[in-house]
Amino acid sequence: WYAWKDVAISSNGQLFVGLIDGQGFYYSTNYGLHWQQLPSKTYHLSSVSINSDGNWIITSSNSQGYVYVVHGALTNCPNYFKVSGVPSNSWTGTAISASGQYMAVVGTSSKIYSSSDYGSSFSAAADCPTLSWTSVTMSSSGQYLAAAYKNGGVYFSVNFGTTWYAAS
Repeated sequence: WYAWKDVAISSNGQLFVGLIDGQGFYYSTNYGLHWQQLPSKTYHLSSVSINSDGNWIITSSNSQGYVYVVHGALTNCPNYFKVSGVPSNSWTGTAISASGQYMAVVGTSSKIYSSSDYGSSFSAAADCPTLSWTSVTMSSSGQYLAAAYKNGGVYFSVNFGTTWYAAS
């Protein structure tokens, strides 16, 4: 048995992506029937999210401390790059909008980081405290986001991650 860390599925169910601890990133383009490994140098990934058509994927590492974006996952030569603007950390959660334009990532002892340019750059939410975040999610448009933190609660944004509020 493999130690699966996280899985995600495109909106039509054709593309499945999954993370196996110590082995990296796996994907299936035939509704989960057959899986193959995406060549990468990162094997300790912790979280994965996929946009609706499967063309954009965000994944993070909790032990190596990086965040990666995969573009063109359904092609024979996907573009796999480490994102800028995100410090090394133990990342625990990722989220992506339906188009792939908006992305977010959270980690332990971190701010909430978001991107509005398909992962080309990320910035920290200035009005959000540094906490031990456990997960993040967003609406299909990317306008609405929520992030949960350990032993605490939830913060939310209604403007693409520009402003964050503590849920009461």
